[in-house]
Amino acid sequence: MRKIGCLLFTMLLSNFAMAASNASLVLAGFVDEICILEIDPVINASIDIDVASAISALTVGTFNLEHNFVGGYTLTVASANAGELVHENGSASGSVAYTIDWTPAVGTAETDIVNGGQPFISDPTGGFQNITGDIDLNIAAPIVNPTAGLYSDELTFTLAAL
Repeated sequence: MRKIGCLLFTMLLSNFAMAASNASLVLAGFVDEICILEIDPVINASIDIDVASAISALTVGTFNLEHNFVGGYTLTVASANAGELVHENGSASGSVAYTIDWTPAVGTAETDIVNGGQPFISDPTGGFQNITGDIDLNIAAPIVNPTAGLYSDELTFTLAAL
């Protein structure tokens, strides 16, 4: 009887020693999308437009662009006046065509903002980016038969994920 009891006790111990239990813990977190575009004017009131001289790379604003999009970003620009500074009395009184540059140049940039909502800048570089720089104005000369007065346009910049 003693042998059977020892044998039974040994079998029970081996069953407990062989039994195993597994458990897992899944760790997951979510990173929110960052989409920041800040535009600050450098020249707020007016630009001295010289009818005889061109304006080249006149800094009219600064920007800070920050994102963490996986597939990169596009930046579109919409002009209220189709890429022209328009006379305060309307385009019949005169307009001045211009282009803008984004410095430092990032991605694929266009200076022609009259592009029907197509990207002004398209950069497929994914991951976190923080880019700062200047927005520069260019006006070709000469300006033919301008009417005296205030000329203006309003640009709307939109940053979006690719």
